[in-house]
Amino acid sequence: MAEDAGRYARYVVRGRTVAWFMDDHHGDGRVSLAVKAAPVGAEAMVADDPANRWIPSYIGRHGWVAFALDVADVDWNEIAELVTESYRIIAPRRLVSLLP
Repeated sequence: MAEDAGRYARYVVRGRTVAWFMDDHHGDGRVSLAVKAAPVGAEAMVADDPANRWIPSYIGRHGWVAFALDVADVDWNEIAELVTESYRIIAPRRLVSLLP
C-alpha cells in the first residue's frame, strides 16, 4: 500500500515502511527510491556506484539506501530486486513466506 506524504510516497506493509519514493529529499534535488538494506549492505551498494546511490539524510543511519531514478540508465530489474529484499527485511515472516 502506498501512502502520500507530500513530495514523498511511503510504501508500507502492516504499518511498516518498505520503501520511500522521494522527490527532492531535504533539498538534494534528486528523484529517488530508498529501501531498507541488510546491515552491511547499504555501504557496499553505495561504494559500487556513489554517483547514483547514497545514504539518505535522517533515515540512512537506520540502514536505508537511496537509488537515483532521475537518470537515463535506471536498472528496473535491480530496483525490483531491492524492493523485494527490503520487503523481506521489513514484512512479517508469515507474509515473507508467501513470496516465491
